[in-house]
Amino acid sequence: MHSTVQKADNSPGVTILRWIYEDLPFELKYRLQVVYFIHPGIRSRLFFNTLGRLFLSRGVYWKIKYISRLQYL
Repeated sequence: MHSTVQKADNSPGVTILRWIYEDLPFELKYRLQVVYFIHPGIRSRLFFNTLGRLFLSRGVYWKIKYISRLQYL
């Protein structure tokens, strides 16, 4: 339960996610199959579906899978 976590602490943002992905070695990028987005809100889903195509590389964009509950992992 995230009782004292602020929203800014729990969602890093697209630019940071892109920066992390670009810093990964080529072998890891090539072997990366899925990026799980756990508990996505409606704003984050809309953002990734519209602007994520511009800010994320094609390889990462198609690997994002939305998981609404931890039990589904």
